[in-house]
Amino acid sequence: MGRTFLFAQTKPAKPGKQECLPHGLDDVNPTRIPVKLHHRVCLIQTEDAILAEEVLANRRIAQDVVGRIADSVLLVRPGRVEAVVQELQKMGHTPQVLG
Repeated sequence: MGRTFLFAQTKPAKPGKQECLPHGLDDVNPTRIPVKLHHRVCLIQTEDAILAEEVLANRRIAQDVVGRIADSVLLVRPGRVEAVVQELQKMGHTPQVLG
C-alpha cells in the first residue's frame, strides 16, 4: 500500500512578516507568475495520482477536500485535519502529519 502524507500548518502566520527570497533568486526569472497563497491549510500528498483518486473515492474524506493542487496533492477544508486522519487510518493508511 502506498504512503499518504498529511501536511498541516498549526501555527498562524505572523502578521506583517514578509518572506524574502535568498539574494539573487528573484532575478533568475524576471517574469512573474500569478500564484494563490493559502494560509493555515492542510494538504494530503500521496505517492501517486491513483492513490489520490482512492482517497477521493471515500465519501467522508471527499466532503472535506476543497481542491486539488496537483495530481497527487489535495487541499483539505480548514479544521478537518483530525477527521481526515481518522478516515485515512480506517482505510488502512498510515498518514504522517507534518507541520
